[in-house]
Amino acid sequence: MARRRHRPPVPPRLPRPPPETSGPRPRHGIHRAPLLQLLGCRHGRVLFFDRSLLQIMVWDPATGYRRSVAVPPQFNGKEICVFNGAVLCAASDEGHVHGDCHSSPFQVILIGIHTDDNRALASIYSSVYSSETRTWGGLISTVGIQYTNMYDISAMTSPATLVGDSLYWLFDWYKDGMLIFDLDSQSLVNIEMPDLRYYDSTSFQIIPTNDSTSSIRLAILEYQKFEMWERKVDCYGVTGRVLQEAFQMDTILGVGHMGGRDNLILGYDEDDHVIYVRTLIGVCMIQLETMQFKNLGKDNFTTTHYYPYRSFYTAGISLPLHYQKTRNLERIKLYFVLG
Repeated sequence: MARRRHRPPVPPRLPRPPPETSGPRPRHGIHRAPLLQLLGCRHGRVLFFDRSLLQIMVWDPATGYRRSVAVPPQFNGKEICVFNGAVLCAASDEGHVHGDCHSSPFQVILIGIHTDDNRALASIYSSVYSSETRTWGGLISTVGIQYTNMYDISAMTSPATLVGDSLYWLFDWYKDGMLIFDLDSQSLVNIEMPDLRYYDSTSFQIIPTNDSTSSIRLAILEYQKFEMWERKVDCYGVTGRVLQEAFQMDTILGVGHMGGRDNLILGYDEDDHVIYVRTLIGVCMIQLETMQFKNLGKDNFTTTHYYPYRSFYTAGISLPLHYQKTRNLERIKLYFVLG
């Protein structure tokens, strides 16, 4: 199957709204970049949060379709402030392949923090939107592990990682822990991260293990040293971390000096098991199973986050005219880059 790559402008220019949307339309279009927050991409859809209208917007770049939905009334910025979220396909039919999800139902998981600064530990909330029922579920909550105010806990700028039936978010500082949303039990929990105080200038990313247990590993990048730690529970029920793998990027990739303090994990591709690392020589795609890599160069990568997007469609199906004119392809891969 032919495959082509496309890089949209930064921030990505959105298509004209289709006939069907939910909620009021902006009077001046949707190109208000400072007010649109990109939360994530998954299963052929992109999730934005509009802070001015208090709406989430789910967009399918392949078809041009979008749906805008008002967030739950509690997420109004006065009681609960939105600070992250995720979108995923909700198709349950046998044989469904994620990516060809243009007409499939979807879910949005919205994450927020209570704005009451007087609490000893902040409360974290989530709510799930179903495109099938067009409604939000009830509030699901947990308690932060150390926060004293909303400004500390809102430092979660990286997108979620889907492993098995759970979504994982990492805060920007390891002491703030890891947030986990279980899609099956519809539960939310905030757990502690490993002690990284002895690491200098680190970045980290949740990735799955190589087996089929839906377990996770924590990838840690310090300068050119790359480590992968797995969470283990011993016979006494005590949770710990075990170092599974460690390597020097410049040595294993055979490319010489790749920089130091400014090296940064920009993102992770759940489909291809590829991690994206900013280095002195450019942004490198590293396939974690084969350790093959590709240097994407330095242009258009003055950024801290990278959002891989993938979609495809079955050849011969009827697609909207907007798609036929602009993206007459069988497989699409986009890179959303935000600074």
